[in-house]
Amino acid sequence: MDASTDGPAAQKPLEGVYAFSSPSASITLHQGLLGGIPKADRHAGVVELNFARGPYLIWRIEGDRDDLYGPVEPFTLSFQRNGQAWRSEAIRSEIDWGILNHAEYSTSQPLGRVIAHWVNLPEIHGNEVLTATSPGGSRSWWTGRFSFSAAGWDITIDRRQDFSDIIAAAKREHVYAITHVMELRRSDGKPFSADAAVVVLENIRVATSFALGRWAAPMLPVGFSEAGTVHWESWSSPIVEPLQKTGYPVLYQYSYKDVSKFLTTALEALEIDGTNGPLRFQMISAVLSNQGGFTEQRISTAFTAIENLAWVVLVLRGHVSQQDFESRAWTGTRKLGKLLSLAKISPTLHGLGLPALESFAGRGRSTRNGPAALVKVRNCLVHPKSPRDEVYHIPGLMTDAWLLSRCYLNMLVLYAVGYDGEMQVQLPMDGWLGETRLVPWATVRPLPDQGAS
Repeated sequence: MDASTDGPAAQKPLEGVYAFSSPSASITLHQGLLGGIPKADRHAGVVELNFARGPYLIWRIEGDRDDLYGPVEPFTLSFQRNGQAWRSEAIRSEIDWGILNHAEYSTSQPLGRVIAHWVNLPEIHGNEVLTATSPGGSRSWWTGRFSFSAAGWDITIDRRQDFSDIIAAAKREHVYAITHVMELRRSDGKPFSADAAVVVLENIRVATSFALGRWAAPMLPVGFSEAGTVHWESWSSPIVEPLQKTGYPVLYQYSYKDVSKFLTTALEALEIDGTNGPLRFQMISAVLSNQGGFTEQRISTAFTAIENLAWVVLVLRGHVSQQDFESRAWTGTRKLGKLLSLAKISPTLHGLGLPALESFAGRGRSTRNGPAALVKVRNCLVHPKSPRDEVYHIPGLMTDAWLLSRCYLNMLVLYAVGYDGEMQVQLPMDGWLGETRLVPWATVRPLPDQGAS
């Protein structure tokens, strides 16, 4: 429990449409007759969100049936749910089960609120106290509500009471579970469409994943009228990292001030940017630059986003003309250096704890230039002047280049959205000095415990 006394601000937790389950337990979405299976009659079956190897939607037939036969090919699965007909494109993986990519029901009527279920969101420190009474009659309190307003939406996210038990399980094995329930409402109290809800849910997913440095997602949204009638429901299985994986968080998750400030500015910026705009691409690239694969791939992913940022910030915002930007005078080093200058990010490598990159930049210089060294590494990888361009002769060079490119990208995304709070700069600087400042608004924080988060 995060609090031991009740107070006037204590609220009852939001109630999800789908109950909190144990780690990695499947969530039953529908149980009843399934139709449309090739060369088979309607059969009793189940549609569920399966967490065995990561979240994905599956359908399966219950019981043994001799008449289940036919080709393993895509088909349209049909079933009745709450008196409404659902149809979804499905794949038959085996004779009696398969996969769904997406299923949705909508009356096209306006919504008053949406309830969504977060999978594998970490313990973000809340700003409001929740209270609940157990079946045995004991009462408990915890600071489990995180609420804020952004881009015309009131957003409330409640953490499940037994979250610490879920984390304990995560330390033993990679798990997936519903960890939070979220409610969306328009700040002006007006109704809204399911299409508008889809956009803001995707923006929240992208912005939150960027802040965490790994994928988390709100899933299984259900839209209600003010009278409580279900007018919209959507099933899908977006990418989510297992709870055990920490990622490389950009923000300190226990700072409500920083997290709420970032999400507010980021959601407003993403709304202005529009669906599939460059900011979304930049944030997604930042998350992907933390993921698996070769280090060279991570560098290339980060650099592609940095180049996209350079075009948007320097050209589209009017700092440099398109003609100058595309001229030979504006080299990759100059573009990156100009970006860092606008964001007030120091270009020096000194003190960042990247000795291999400093050595590559050249010995004997009092201030080694980060953009020049980084662009040189990137060019050697992408545009080698010979089949054996020297980039592997310095041990640790690829890792140093990845760390700095990822750091630059994170900082530049924060600059692009107008964020002015604190961030975690994940570079191996000696002692993680709290007074070390790379930009005026980014104080290096000590990293939290690298266990499950």
